[in-house]
Amino acid sequence: MTKTKILNSIVIIVLLIALLGSGSGVWIGKYCVLVLEETSERDTEQLNVIQSQVWRDYVKEHGGEWRVLDPDADISEDKDWVRELSTVPRTVAPWIVVSSRSGGYSGPVPKSIDAMLEVVK
Repeated sequence: MTKTKILNSIVIIVLLIALLGSGSGVWIGKYCVLVLEETSERDTEQLNVIQSQVWRDYVKEHGGEWRVLDPDADISEDKDWVRELSTVPRTVAPWIVVSSRSGGYSGPVPKSIDAMLEVVK
């Protein structure tokens, strides 16, 4: 193999890891959903999604727990799963972290209630 082919292979592997690694792979032993949002920067569209009862009911009906909080909130007395999921790296707000047996999710809060429901499933 030439140096160029090796370098191209490395670049492809790194890109695949980056693409496949984002938005998935969270499991802490139970089904739970944590939404982190900057309450001072609320967007009406995302606020409607975050406050929707649709995804909250789905999580509850499937034996899960959910929590919505500001990233600056004191969670020292909160449940273990809230403290654990709050440590998942994030780049923007609002951010959602889902721990589920199906692979989980970590990424920006979707723009619609239907998309949010798909993420929590």
